[in-house]
Amino acid sequence: MVTLGSPRRGHVVDQMRPRLLLALDVNALTPGAAIPEGTPRTRSPWAKPWLDFSDSDAGFQMLEMFVVLNAAKYPEYFQELEGMAAGSGVSMQEIMLLNFRQELSTAGGLARSPPDCSDQLLHGSTNGHALLGHNEDNSGDLLNASYFIQADLGGRQWTAFTYAGELSSTAFGFNDAGVAFTLNALFPTNVTVPGIGRNFVSRDLLQASSYEDGLRRITTARHSAGHNYNLLALPAASLVQYRSGSGPGCTGEGRMELCSSADAEARLRMATVEVGPGGVHDDLEVLKGHSYFHANSYQRLGVEQMHEESSLHRLKRAAEIAVPQGADSILKLLGDTEDAAYPLYCRGENGIYTLATALFDLQAATMNVYTGNPKAQRLQASFKLPQPPRLGFTTS
Repeated sequence: MVTLGSPRRGHVVDQMRPRLLLALDVNALTPGAAIPEGTPRTRSPWAKPWLDFSDSDAGFQMLEMFVVLNAAKYPEYFQELEGMAAGSGVSMQEIMLLNFRQELSTAGGLARSPPDCSDQLLHGSTNGHALLGHNEDNSGDLLNASYFIQADLGGRQWTAFTYAGELSSTAFGFNDAGVAFTLNALFPTNVTVPGIGRNFVSRDLLQASSYEDGLRRITTARHSAGHNYNLLALPAASLVQYRSGSGPGCTGEGRMELCSSADAEARLRMATVEVGPGGVHDDLEVLKGHSYFHANSYQRLGVEQMHEESSLHRLKRAAEIAVPQGADSILKLLGDTEDAAYPLYCRGENGIYTLATALFDLQAATMNVYTGNPKAQRLQASFKLPQPPRLGFTTS
């Protein structure tokens, strides 16, 4: 069962038995190398009205409805959250508030999450680049509460940028099936109560076995609120037997091994998906020769949304800049500060900071993470994206 109230309120949702999970390797991205005891996010100034809301009869009933629905669909992810609560000394009630923050902000009339994150997708026609750059922007209280998690859970290995007290990942990550993603918050005027929380969908995306499976997990969930998913997938490596000599992309002679097949470039997949309340969605595959910029507002899906000044400014500024042609120009765009009021790279304007910039390169099969202005290309970490094998083999 999920115990929400202890120690703040003695109430139990009869849903599942608690179990500790998450013996994970944690690597620091920003200051604060480990999950701090007491998870300071629930001790920050924004937390008091949320805690007061969840202690009210109406607020607690609403939170309970979200918990029951999501625990029934994703029981294993609730076990992970119970592990966080037990390890940090924070009540499940507070952990739930963090993980349903966007849904409750609209449904309960509370202050909403910061309106930032910017993405540039590029699928080049001449050089074959398949790139995605992402600015991970958030409020100042998260400067010391973010880290990488590398995990082997549920038969899938994954790496994800994670915030203290939240499921992985509400930012960006990838798994051993060659599936990767970044996320942008969206702010519909109305939400479905109860509905599936975006944090649970993005955690589920780390379990995806393919591009198609990732799309299915995104688009079949009955979201409460909204989200933008930028989905990537590496091509599978073919098992190729070379009878003599060396084949392209392989080493050795006359042996069977995993190699990148000749049509690998054609099978690089990238899409940007907008989802609204109740699960309405629009998925746009970014085909070869195309690019796409996304911020924190609906651009294709006809969903009534809150006015978002920051997104309007960033969309306008991105349209003024020449379409990026490679990694350097994507990082330059994401580091732009020409609009002083609402820059793409945030240094505390309106309380927002760019915590990190991720650059996915599908051809190189890498995810590079930069801190500071991405124009300076101050590399913080570099990860190799796994290339999944394809069943069967061909001969040459």
